[in-house]
Amino acid sequence: MATNYWINGSGQNMLAGVADDVYNIEMLPGVYIVRQLRFVPKSVPAFHEIVPTMLPEEQTRCYALLKSAQSYVMTDGQDELNAIQRKNVRLTVRRGGGWMPPPLDI
Repeated sequence: MATNYWINGSGQNMLAGVADDVYNIEMLPGVYIVRQLRFVPKSVPAFHEIVPTMLPEEQTRCYALLKSAQSYVMTDGQDELNAIQRKNVRLTVRRGGGWMPPPLDI
């Protein structure tokens, strides 16, 4: 069992790596890391725990990703659900005007 959110089952640090370095390939794309930092609250403390143990180049990359993720960090899963609903559910309410069929005579 992994002891840190960013350590996989094999014991690999998933934050490791630097862009455009063939000898130190990124384990995860930056976009994925930013998304995790925004939407998964337990990823942030784990991030602060593991990044100081990494190489300086990797730390620079990680802190830049953290800075871009800090514009909005969710505190619970409800925020993510609200964002999904707001995106997918578009209710149109007619407020009058326009053609309407005549009422049925019953």
